[in-house]
Amino acid sequence: MIDTNHGHDAIEAIRLGRAAARYDIAWFEEPVLPEHLGAYAEVRRGQPIPVAGGETWHTRHAHPQAIRAGAIDILQPDVTGCGGLTEMRRIAACAETEGIRVVAHVWGPGVHLAASLRMLALLPPVPRRHAPNDPWLDLDRTGNPFLAEIVKTPVLLEAGRVAIPPAPVSGSRSTAMRWPPGPRATWAKPSSWQKYPGGPGAKPPAGRPAPAGRNRDNLSPGRYKASSSPSPSGRAHWPQAAALP
Repeated sequence: MIDTNHGHDAIEAIRLGRAAARYDIAWFEEPVLPEHLGAYAEVRRGQPIPVAGGETWHTRHAHPQAIRAGAIDILQPDVTGCGGLTEMRRIAACAETEGIRVVAHVWGPGVHLAASLRMLALLPPVPRRHAPNDPWLDLDRTGNPFLAEIVKTPVLLEAGRVAIPPAPVSGSRSTAMRWPPGPRATWAKPSSWQKYPGGPGAKPPAGRPAPAGRNRDNLSPGRYKASSSPSPSGRAHWPQAAALP
């Protein structure tokens, strides 16, 4: 595939598509600005590579506009941008009705990838036939730490394929992490009543006004306190982690 991140106008995109056609390119992704559906349609008519787009289109109302305009061959909704899992199923149903293939766009953390994998497993093949094509997965291979290190079981690529994790996406185990790694400043500001000896029932010292509320932070601010801890693996200044349900 070729992904130009809507970096061309229609004239340049058509010229590029014609020059690259001999390399058997699967699709030409985002050749022009996503708002210019007319330019998308012009590129689609002017060169032979299938045109793909949709990662920046939102909800089931925007994607059908591109289909009706004859702008695309392959629709690429993103589950985190199109409106979630339910909305993506609606978009996919609309695409199937019009005979448009769907390749989910994925470029984010491991939870994003896990949700997209499960959605791909639910999508009907287009076209429907006895031996349907396997779905395509847009997989980030740039070493993004949010892709693998914040999930308990990262998705692994083996022989060009990935397995769908067995647990439901709502039960995916993830790790909260601080980014970038390293020492951080934490706001250490006690509540107002904690500044008086004796606790919440004590009277303020002479000459000091009583706080407006027991937990109101209406006195002088606290100070920043730097803290850093090595991770269980022994790497200093790595994000402090906590398991999430």
